[in-house]
Amino acid sequence: MTSRTQPRLSRTALPVAGLKLPPPLPEPGIVHLGLGNFHRAHQAVYTADALRHSPGPWGITGVSTSAARGPRPVLTGMAEQGQLYTVLTLRRDVGVAATVPGVHHPGLVADGQGPRSSPRSAAPPRASSPSR
Repeated sequence: MTSRTQPRLSRTALPVAGLKLPPPLPEPGIVHLGLGNFHRAHQAVYTADALRHSPGPWGITGVSTSAARGPRPVLTGMAEQGQLYTVLTLRRDVGVAATVPGVHHPGLVADGQGPRSSPRSAAPPRASSPSR
């Protein structure tokens, strides 16, 4: 199977048994500069955990800031899977645990090519927490 024929994550179907569908996408409330591995494996996971305990407008709009990387592979990959991805965690009690955070809105590019690419204009009307 090639990467083009593998099933994709979606809010209605998971290609791997045992994964749980993420909760409904919360309203945007965080604008994060950069969507690197650290952000996706930590801040997004902690945000998803917090939302499970207390819902609120804390969806994340990511802004890609690395102009030198070409076609923005993280933004492209996330868009192809409806902003979903899986985080694997090693745990003593269960071994490997798989989580789908499900807190990201479509990302934006801050490359100076117009108002849609500015982090300030990327902020949703109710965004209250820019981060980096």
